[in-house]
Amino acid sequence: MKRKAQVDVPARFRHTPLLDLLADAAYHHQLAKQHPQGYEASRSARASVVASCLSIECLANCLLSTIDVNGPLASEVDKMSALGKIDIFLLLRGLEAIDRGGSAAQQAAELIKARNDYVHPKISTFPADLKPFEESETHFVLPFTVNAEFWPALKIPKQSLVWDSTASGRALRAVASFFSSILIDRLGASKDDLAKLIMPRVEFAHFAMPAVYEEYVVELGKLATDQIDFSFLQLQ
Repeated sequence: MKRKAQVDVPARFRHTPLLDLLADAAYHHQLAKQHPQGYEASRSARASVVASCLSIECLANCLLSTIDVNGPLASEVDKMSALGKIDIFLLLRGLEAIDRGGSAAQQAAELIKARNDYVHPKISTFPADLKPFEESETHFVLPFTVNAEFWPALKIPKQSLVWDSTASGRALRAVASFFSSILIDRLGASKDDLAKLIMPRVEFAHFAMPAVYEEYVVELGKLATDQIDFSFLQLQ
């Protein structure tokens, strides 16, 4: 008969939704790929892109949570932009702030703007090209195409109505590039460091044990077919 050892060590579970957001973005990107065009493609792409956008803010909050900031200063820092929070974290680590002119930072900044546009929805107007009427036995159809405006660094439409799997793939690729530039290029984070910085985990004594669902590994692994690489997160 097996006996379970009694563990009597103070512990806590720290949850961060970062991997949930990345896995959701990857999952909905795959759904968007199943529908090359039309509303189903746009619906899934929107879910994917928004999750990618939110992951930038989540990364900033994860990093900032490792810094001992209390009182009124904590409230002021919490009001800062996502990139500003990451700057504070880097500077307090003795590292340089984000290079705003770099490609990864520019794309991250545009994802944040896209997120802001999405959560504060407004009526948008843009040119449309009308096509000849099409007639069936029951109704008339007036086909048209729209001319979308694009984010210059991301190269995805600013209008979420016309997002597709190309847009969701580019958003995920931008997130992977930005995360890698901060976590690996700047911080040189090891697997243990990543567990303590960004992953849901059980903490006890001086240890952090990641609580990683298999779905995280599976969904992010599927992105390899689109040349989107999150292997630097070392989930396995």
